Amino acid sequence: MIVSLLVTEILLSDRPEHIIERVNFDEEGYKKDGFTLEVPAHLYNYGEIYNLCIEKGTLSEEERFKIQEHVIMSIKMLEQLPYTDEMKRIPEYAGTHHETLIGTDYPRTLSADDPPYRPELWLLLIFLRC
Repeated sequence: MIVSLLVTEILLSDRPEHIIERVNFDEEGYKKDGFTLEVPAHLYNYGEIYNLCIEKGTLSEEERFKIQEHVIMSIKMLEQLPYTDEMKRIPEYAGTHHETLIGTDYPRTLSADDPPYRPELWLLLIFLRC
């Protein structure tokens, strides 16, 4: 008796189970809070071909958003804490530490002309960080 062990195996694929949908996302609240990051359509996409076709860097759009989302979560968490009058701007300052002075970064794409930028504060923070 001869048994054939040959099977067709697809090595790379993008299958429906590779896509994890984004659920319960409040886009209206997100925009109302001033966040401007582009939100990917899916929470995750584990598609093999999809991830091999990343054009720039090694992170997919979904992975980059997940990393950048930490600032949004920090802002929301810090806004829930009670502060004295002297410290009430902590969430604002902590939430802008990834912004650039030319308005090209996240989470709100602020520029030097937008509050809460105070260049002298940022220079001090950069100096202390080094």
